[in-house]
Amino acid sequence: MSIGNTNFITLDSIAEIQDIADGDYVFTVSNGVIYKLDFQNFVIPLQNVDFASTIESMSAQLISLTNAFSAVNGTVNALSALTSIPELSANWTSTWQTVNTLSASNWLPNLDTVSPGSVIYYEGGNTGWRATQAGKEGNVLTVQNAIPSFAGSSTMSGIASQAVTYEYTDTNSADFPIIETMSFATDQEWSALQINWDVSWKGGSILNMADAGASGQGRRYFSTIKNKSRLYVQYDAAAERPPEVYTGGNVYLPAGTGGNHVVTFFVIPQFEVTLTDDPEEPWADLNWAYRVGEATSLGNTGSGVTRWKETDPTIIDSVIDGVLPVQLPGTNSNIPYIWDFDRSALNHVGKQGPVYDRCRVTLIVQGR
Repeated sequence: MSIGNTNFITLDSIAEIQDIADGDYVFTVSNGVIYKLDFQNFVIPLQNVDFASTIESMSAQLISLTNAFSAVNGTVNALSALTSIPELSANWTSTWQTVNTLSASNWLPNLDTVSPGSVIYYEGGNTGWRATQAGKEGNVLTVQNAIPSFAGSSTMSGIASQAVTYEYTDTNSADFPIIETMSFATDQEWSALQINWDVSWKGGSILNMADAGASGQGRRYFSTIKNKSRLYVQYDAAAERPPEVYTGGNVYLPAGTGGNHVVTFFVIPQFEVTLTDDPEEPWADLNWAYRVGEATSLGNTGSGVTRWKETDPTIIDSVIDGVLPVQLPGTNSNIPYIWDFDRSALNHVGKQGPVYDRCRVTLIVQGR
C-alpha cells in the first residue's frame, strides 16, 4: 500500500518557544479533532490553581480597603462642604493671642517655680501672682511684709533670720540698689540643721528711648526673670565635707555641723532676664523676645554701672557646679536695677526703666 506523502511532523521535531503573546496560538484536541486557540482567549479557572485560597484572601482584603476608602472619602467631602471652618480658625487665633498675651504678662506664677507644697499668693499689680518655695512636713508658714514663707520646723530652735527687700523707684538717680550675697556662719555645734531660704524677683518694665517705636515715644518692654539663685553651703576644712549647692526651698542637714565645725551659708541672688514687647501695644510682637543676659551678686559690676559684666554667666555656671570664685567681692557687687540699652558710657538713652521692680532675699537657719 502506497502513501502519497510521508513528510510527517512529529511533536518531538517541533521547535520550543520561550514566550507567547496575544495573537499566538496553542493547539488542543477535542473528540479527535485538532483546534487552534488564540492565547488571549486562554483562561485558567481559579479551581485549577493551587494558590486559589491566596487569591480569594487578597480579593477580600481589597474589597474591605475599597469600602474603607469610600467611607473616608465621604467624610472628607462632608468636611469640605462645611463653611464654618474659617470662622472657627479665626476664633482659635483670637483665643491663642489672648492666652499668649496673658502668659507674657505672667498673670500666674511660672510653673517651673511651683512645686508640691508651694503656696500661691498675690503680691499686687497685674503681674503680682507668686509662689513660695515648697514646704516640708513640720514647717511653719509665716507672713512677713505681706509675703508668706515657710520658716522651718517647730521642733527646732531659731539660730538666724535675715530678710532684705530691694526696691527702687527713682529711675533718674544714679544711686542704684546693691543686691548683696547674704551669708551666715554657725558659731557652735548642732546635731541637725534646717535652712529655709528664698530669692524672689518681680520683673519690671523698660522704655527704650533709642527705639522710637510706633508711637514715637519709645518702645516699652516687660522683663521676665528666670531665677538662677543658689544656696551654697560651705563646711570647715576640718569637717572634710565637700560644699553643697541647693536650688531652693527648705534644706535639711541631718548631720548638722558634723561636730564643732563652722558651717557657712551663702544665699546668692542670680537671674536671667528676657524682654518682651508690651502686650498692650498694637505693634507688639508676642513671638519676639530679647535675651538681655545673666547677672549674679558674686560678680564685680560696680555701683552705678547699668550693665553687668560679661563674666557673670561664667560665675553663675561655676556656682551651679558647686565652685565659688576664689575671691568673693569685698563689698558685694551691684546687679543693675536699670538696664541701659546703649553700651556707651556717654549716651545712656535706654536708661528709662527697671530690670526688676523688686528682689527679696530670705535666709532662716534653725537647729537642734
